[in-house]
Amino acid sequence: MSFSVFVSTTWRGISRAERTGGSWTVSSLLKEEATRSLASSKEGLILVGTQGNGVRRSDDAGVSWTPSGLDGMIVKSLAISPADPRVVYAGTKLPRIFKSENGGRDWGELAGFRQVRKWWWRQPAERPSVPYVSALAPAPADPDVIVAGIEAGAVLRTDDGGASWHGHLTGAVRDCHVLAFHRSAPYVYEGGGGVRRPGAAISKNAA
Repeated sequence: MSFSVFVSTTWRGISRAERTGGSWTVSSLLKEEATRSLASSKEGLILVGTQGNGVRRSDDAGVSWTPSGLDGMIVKSLAISPADPRVVYAGTKLPRIFKSENGGRDWGELAGFRQVRKWWWRQPAERPSVPYVSALAPAPADPDVIVAGIEAGAVLRTDDGGASWHGHLTGAVRDCHVLAFHRSAPYVYEGGGGVRRPGAAISKNAA
């Protein structure tokens, strides 16, 4: 018997598709929530970010859901560390980054990120045009390295687990939508667009 589960945000709630054998069952969940971000682990943990109600959590591959902190916040990005699946990051609007060391049950702010915020960061996608953390990419082998993208303003990096951050990385698209590390090479891929230089960028040294 084969078994697969796919979960996706759907603007309002999520869709969950489960295959058992040759048949699929699709269900709609969290219909009361405006959802914008999602992260999952091999162990069945799924976290979903909402437009004002913080994080929702599932420990059974999306069957059931419970609140999981950051109450009242708009959560635009989520990422589970490949180096340590207990470590989770959340990016919000206003642009702030939070870290959990117990799979999203408790959160603490990475306050050093506030020091790199610029007054001219703006995003064109929503009104009011308040910027937000649109993408988070923890490195696959080093838990202290994280790359963060702002819509719209910058792509930044930390080498010390979020205590301090480098300014905008040379060659990156400032209007960042998505970031991803290569699984085994020190590459970072970015997709972005809409402000000044739309398109994609790649770093071959994760910097």
